[in-house]
Amino acid sequence: MAVAFFVMVNISFMAMRENAISIKAKANESSDDFQDIRYTTVGNDTEKEYLSEEQIAAEDKWIEEEKKREEAPKEEPKEVVEIYTPPVGAKIVYLTFDDGPGPDTNRLLDTLKKYDVKATFFVTCGRAQYRDAIKRAYDEGHTIGLHTCSHDYGRIYASDEAYFNDLNEVSNLVRDITGKESKMIRFPGGSSNTVSKQYSAGIMSRLVAEVGNRGYVYFDWNVSSGDAGNIYDANSVYNNITRSLKGDYSIVLQHDIKSFSVDAVESVIKFGKQYGFTFKALDESSPTAHHRINN
Repeated sequence: MAVAFFVMVNISFMAMRENAISIKAKANESSDDFQDIRYTTVGNDTEKEYLSEEQIAAEDKWIEEEKKREEAPKEEPKEVVEIYTPPVGAKIVYLTFDDGPGPDTNRLLDTLKKYDVKATFFVTCGRAQYRDAIKRAYDEGHTIGLHTCSHDYGRIYASDEAYFNDLNEVSNLVRDITGKESKMIRFPGGSSNTVSKQYSAGIMSRLVAEVGNRGYVYFDWNVSSGDAGNIYDANSVYNNITRSLKGDYSIVLQHDIKSFSVDAVESVIKFGKQYGFTFKALDESSPTAHHRINN
């Protein structure tokens, strides 16, 4: 009797198990209306996945959190304002312009006059049609310096003699225009230039000594506008200058033959005056910001 009971119970259990498996299979195959399904499309194929209770709970939680985030009040974006703290010191700014005169030099002189700012021009012999700007700059109290006549690296750095021959040409030109001989110079490329190595080894070391022997004072710079590099807009020139101004003195390198660089000058002056900088023209007693000689 006991054996018969065991057989009946076992048969009943197996029947229930098979029935459960059949129900599950039936559900997986045909009862999509009563289940949670995720469809994923990859390319042209769509895969169907039946979600477990754990997966369903996780997705319900994610949906609820997304709903809360969408309903939450939105924060307005905060404007980031840079706070500028001017350096401590005399804060003298020497604006200097190379390679002119050019078509924008008179426009630059208008801006300088508007704000009563004096600057320094290291001029060449080029663009003869704009030489009236040299006389005007001199008459309005700006300093006229020498930047060689040709500004041709291959010519001026071929030898010591070639450099001074070229320098004498622009010196004579400036004297004829202004009536005064200038003893203030800037080397094309600065005293630290390395392009001169292509033409004469050690020439910069010799020239920086010899110009002093001949009564000249040469000037480099300690703030670069970047207008001789790979920038071509006034805003970049403005940022390069204003972010680099020093507490003691700043000799700023710009080029008045670059229209976009001239465009930046008014904003630079306004910035400087706002933060207590004083603008001056260089003279023979001014700081020189000499670079390290590399040739």
